[in-house]
Amino acid sequence: MNNGIQKHAIKKAAPLLNSVISVTASVAAAAICLAAQSEEPLETLAAFFIDPFTDTFYLGNMLDRASLILLCAMGFILPAKAGFFNLGGEGQAYLASFIAVEFALMTPQFPQPFGLIAGCILAALCSGLLGFISACLKQFLGITELISTYLLSCALLPLIDYGVNDIFRDSASNLMATSYTTESWFFTSFWKPSTLNSSIFFTVIITALLYGMFKRTRYGYELGLTGTNRAFAQSQGIKVGLISVLALTFGAACHGLAGAFSVYGSRHYVYAGITSGLGWSGISAALIGRNHPLGAVFGALFFAWMEAGGKAAMLQTSISFDLSSIVQGIAFILITVDFFRQKRRGQTL
Repeated sequence: MNNGIQKHAIKKAAPLLNSVISVTASVAAAAICLAAQSEEPLETLAAFFIDPFTDTFYLGNMLDRASLILLCAMGFILPAKAGFFNLGGEGQAYLASFIAVEFALMTPQFPQPFGLIAGCILAALCSGLLGFISACLKQFLGITELISTYLLSCALLPLIDYGVNDIFRDSASNLMATSYTTESWFFTSFWKPSTLNSSIFFTVIITALLYGMFKRTRYGYELGLTGTNRAFAQSQGIKVGLISVLALTFGAACHGLAGAFSVYGSRHYVYAGITSGLGWSGISAALIGRNHPLGAVFGALFFAWMEAGGKAAMLQTSISFDLSSIVQGIAFILITVDFFRQKRRGQTL
């Protein structure tokens, strides 16, 4: 009996332990890679592990990045609860950032804060449309959302790059980028000179609302039941098709808000690849958190720290920037490993 209780306890704690082991192993891998690459290993390790928490510039940027990653993580978790996987976060966030900046540039005199609200809603709607298309392809044509979300994103990236670098490029600037928005289109900044801004509070509110929705609403219950057992949910009269369409649509919209927040909060213009890596970091944060909103907060902070530490180490020591991407890749692989997988009865090794 004690053995059964012990196995049940291990099974219950396995997701948390998997995340802890993955993060610990990723940090150890980061230390080894950084020490091996650098000519000043102690200085490099100090810059990577300590500076993001002791320097206000790096800390503010880290929190700002974490809030964007968290929104993208929620954009992955929402459809994942229904058993669907949104791999198009990169394109969804990029499209939204482009829509947000062009809307601001076309209506510079729009009264605030209504302009910011309208810009964020428009960006979220455009990105949500991509999720809606993928959901409809799944619902009516049987095309898996893994393929459709990813391919739609891949198709959009070069198109937006072309628009930013050519058609909508600021001709008065030497940068391959759009024009800057006016200051009236800025979210309130604080903790300068970092990019931390008031959009972080909206991210916290959205995450809290989604967590409450998962836990306390009928839609949240039906969403989870659809993801756990779609056939059973359908037999209970749940409209699993509608549930799935809404999940993918609103998940894509979360990525859209991340793209809009990156423009109105910190960048104030769009350049090619402004949201590069944001969607994949969001997926990684969601996986670290085992598709739980509170776990995703930890995952977002972890990946934002990895990015901030990599930049600090690059600027202050002799390592290359690509090394931080390698470290993030190692973390992405490790978080998908199930360290407590049990062998089923009758299964041979």
